[in-house]
Amino acid sequence: MKIEAQNSVGTKAIKIYVENSVIGGYFDDEFKDATQKLFDRFKKGMYKPIISSHVIAELENGAPDYIKENLKTINYDEYAVNHEMLKLAEKYMEHKIVSKNYYGGCAAYCRGKRFGS
Repeated sequence: MKIEAQNSVGTKAIKIYVENSVIGGYFDDEFKDATQKLFDRFKKGMYKPIISSHVIAELENGAPDYIKENLKTINYDEYAVNHEMLKLAEKYMEHKIVSKNYYGGCAAYCRGKRFGS
């Protein structure tokens, strides 16, 4: 798996996995300064956001419209969470490595373990 993507000025953009709390943090008083700077860097092509299909589905089914609209302001790569990733995430939870509260994030993490990143 590549760790970098080409940005608009010809340099390498670092890929960053983004999950719900980062996306919602754009509007949160505690996290908005850092999150808005991150989104600005996404828009400038310094970083390339990577978002799982699981996170996208959660946002579509429960996030306020202003959060969904803000997500449209960045160019991100979406990847599908597959059965193998979910099984690995379930094993992590079964062995209490990860709490069930973090199932979506764990599945995303397992994507990296599956593909060696």
